[in-house]
Amino acid sequence: MNNSINNGFDKAFVAKYEDIRNKTLVADKVTNFRLESNLKMGKTVSRWKLDLSKVRVRTENRYQDRTLDTISDSEELITVDQEKYLGFPMHKNDKLQNGPLKAGEEAGKQMAIKAHEWLDGFFLSKSKDAYDTFDDGDIGGTDGNPVDFNTTNIPKIITLAPAKLRSNRVDVSSNLCYVLDSFALANIQQLLIGKDIDLAGSTFKNGYSGTLLNADMYVSDSLTFYADLGLATNPTANDTVTIGGVVFKFVASVGTTAGNVLIGAAAADSLANLVAAINGASGAGTTYIELSDANRIKLSEDLRSTATAGTGKISLVCVGAGRVVVAETFTSADTWSKNRLSAYFGKKKQIDAIMQREVNLDVRQEPKQPVDNHFVDFLAGAKVFDDAKQNFMELWIKA
Repeated sequence: MNNSINNGFDKAFVAKYEDIRNKTLVADKVTNFRLESNLKMGKTVSRWKLDLSKVRVRTENRYQDRTLDTISDSEELITVDQEKYLGFPMHKNDKLQNGPLKAGEEAGKQMAIKAHEWLDGFFLSKSKDAYDTFDDGDIGGTDGNPVDFNTTNIPKIITLAPAKLRSNRVDVSSNLCYVLDSFALANIQQLLIGKDIDLAGSTFKNGYSGTLLNADMYVSDSLTFYADLGLATNPTANDTVTIGGVVFKFVASVGTTAGNVLIGAAAADSLANLVAAINGASGAGTTYIELSDANRIKLSEDLRSTATAGTGKISLVCVGAGRVVVAETFTSADTWSKNRLSAYFGKKKQIDAIMQREVNLDVRQEPKQPVDNHFVDFLAGAKVFDDAKQNFMELWIKA
């Protein structure tokens, strides 16, 4: 009896997992897996690139030798370096009492959602590797600032973005797409109210939300969030910085309270202490007090945040987190700026991706308990090759 329960659970789990993930992986629209078959062993896949950039159109001089330009090739690699897993225990009585198919389907569904959100965030984060960006300066605003995706700017964005892509010698007549978040889609829907276009009635498989001026729209709330925090002035005691509800407080003496950050002798020292506190780097107990377990998990796993020190500022990246609420209570005029989402616009399938292992349900029995541990492992890698970079743009959406 137990074997039939286990088999029913496992089969239902894998079936539901594959069904949910295949329907919901939005990044599938901007990634391709053409090199996956080349990965037989090891952790890298090579691809050769032919460089014709030095070949140019020359003037013919009759009866004179022609000049031959040089061409070259180089190797580019995808590294499969994202080794991840999901795991949970299941007691045999839980399987029996919940019913093998119901428990298996529910577990498969929830694990697939978690896996697809992580993979969407990872693959879509490669949007930053585009050759060009589209920001506020491209619609007549300020260069280097994200564009406010509101009903006033949307007509400018959807007409000027293809124009900028075309200026990069990209064919924009077909095979275009946007990957936006839910709030950007909501603003588009507001603009279209009263017009004979029904985005709400479109199928939402793989996040599909209709077509806008020859480009398919897909929605993912796993886009990468970026923001800069100015810190040119040394903070004063009790100044705070908040990232997704996690609070850091600057103090003159580090004390013992989780989230405390020591004020340094100069602004650069305080900045370095805050970066270490955000990243959970060395210095815990001396230059900062480590966060609670729950807040550390939120920053490192839920938001996948990384802070980098710059000159008078901190650059924050939250991979796959969507819109993140950030705040500060500085006594100085320093503040957060350029809060943005990294969205995608351009040709589909421009990000090369590899899934070396996926949906490999590994069931291991506890030696002294009637409990099975279930693991789903996957190995992933992604890269934007040089000849694909010009085919899409990173769209900076104000967040």
